[in-house]
Amino acid sequence: MSFTKNQTYTWQQILRGLNAVNAPPYYLLRDRATQKVVAACLVIGVNPRAPYEIIPARGPLIRRYADRFCKQTGTIDVFVQEADEQWYYRGVFRLKSQSNHPNELNHRATQANRRNLYKILFLEEVAS
Repeated sequence: MSFTKNQTYTWQQILRGLNAVNAPPYYLLRDRATQKVVAACLVIGVNPRAPYEIIPARGPLIRRYADRFCKQTGTIDVFVQEADEQWYYRGVFRLKSQSNHPNELNHRATQANRRNLYKILFLEEVAS
């Protein structure tokens, strides 16, 4: 399924359209067959700079898939759930860089009112 930028989609439409597994961690969806990360589904309150940044927490499953995403090549679809709780398709992105620098993590933790951040994943949009 091809998604239209800035249009809204239900969770089920996203899962079906990507042939993705409906399993934690939900912020990085994986292909059913390959387990490759195919999309990021980011809640704006937890990732205030979405779609350009993802800030995973320190949970073991969360860390594992964040690291898997960092090792793979290619692009992913990015959806952002905003204040109205709709999933907005924001486009095709790729990993630009990552950081686990304590100063950056502390700054993001303050912005997002979160603790125990693992790293910051910086994304860039790819022209489609």
